[in-house]
Amino acid sequence: MKPMDKYDQPMLSAAGFEAGFSGYSWFGKDRSDNEWQAHLDDKSVFSFRTREGEGLWGATSPMSLMDFRKLFQLGEHE
Repeated sequence: MKPMDKYDQPMLSAAGFEAGFSGYSWFGKDRSDNEWQAHLDDKSVFSFRTREGEGLWGATSPMSLMDFRKLFQLGEHE
């Protein structure tokens, strides 16, 4: 499956992600209230990682749109 790319950015907004200061990273929470960062790489593909502790982030990896929809509430956030 194709990983999410810059054209899928509206899906991040619909899931409640907010842009960081640089505009290349977005931050949001999944259905289980885990914090995530989505970062746009130099090939215009989003890489995702979760917060694993205070100031610690996990490994980054691309995510398909289907997997994203399973993890995040689209248009259902507060």
